[in-house]
Amino acid sequence: MTPYEWSEIVRNYGIVAAGAVGIGIAIWRAIAADRQSRAQRDQVAQARREHVADIFGQAIGKLDDEKLHVRLGAIYTMREIVEAYPDLSRPTIDLLTSYLATVNYADEEPPADVRAIMTLILPRAGDDRKDR
Repeated sequence: MTPYEWSEIVRNYGIVAAGAVGIGIAIWRAIAADRQSRAQRDQVAQARREHVADIFGQAIGKLDDEKLHVRLGAIYTMREIVEAYPDLSRPTIDLLTSYLATVNYADEEPPADVRAIMTLILPRAGDDRKDR
């Protein structure tokens, strides 16, 4: 074999080795990027739950307010939680149902906040029975 042929063989093996190393690095980078995206997704989900829990807590505090518009604002906030976050709707509905049990309006027409809660709860009452 001539030196030229040897140099081509060495060059070809070098190209194959460099390609193998490049593929290995690309796979390693893809795995690292996937892990990073999963970690970011988990952080976003956790931040979302914390944010919604904070909003939920603030709304709960406003349900006992004397002013009707403040109570209605809390109820509408909870409605948004139910509609935007179906996985959190059960605790919200349970809380509003418990709140209704404490409201006493005698034989009068139900107040606006009670009517607002009922418009939120009643359509979902049938869904509950299907789950059981």
